[in-house]
Amino acid sequence: MLIEFRSASFLTRKLAKRIKMGYLFCCVTLMFRAILLQTITILISALAAGLIAGTRGAVSAALGGAVCTLPNFLFALRLKFVATRPGASYAAIFFLGQFVKIALTIGLLVSVVKIYPDLHWPSMLIGLGLALQAGFLAFWKKS
Repeated sequence: MLIEFRSASFLTRKLAKRIKMGYLFCCVTLMFRAILLQTITILISALAAGLIAGTRGAVSAALGGAVCTLPNFLFALRLKFVATRPGASYAAIFFLGQFVKIALTIGLLVSVVKIYPDLHWPSMLIGLGLALQAGFLAFWKKS
C-alpha cells in the first residue's frame, strides 16, 4: 500500500509539472503572437510613414518599432528556454529579464539616435509607440 501511495504521489507531482509546463508554453506562445503583431504594426507604420514623410520617415518608423520589438523577442526566447528547465526560479528570471529588456530598449534607442543622423523624430516616436501598444492586441482575443 505504501508503494502505491508513493507512486500516486509521484504521478500527481508529474501531472502538476505537466500542467505547469502547459501553462508556461501557452504564455510563451502568446508572447510570440504579441511579437508577431508588433512586427506587423511596425511594417504598417513604416509604410504609412514612408507615404507621408518619404524614405527617411519609413526608416525612422521601422527603427523606432525595432527598438521595442527586438528586446521583446529576446525576452520571449529566454522565457521559452527557461520554461522547459526544471527547478528554475521563474519569478527571479522574469524580473531580471524585464530589467534587461528595459535596459536594452533604452540602449537601442540611444544607439539609433546616435547612428542614424537623418532621423525623423515624429515617425520614430509613432513607430515606437505603436509597437509598444501592439502587444496588447495579442491579449484581446484568446484564439
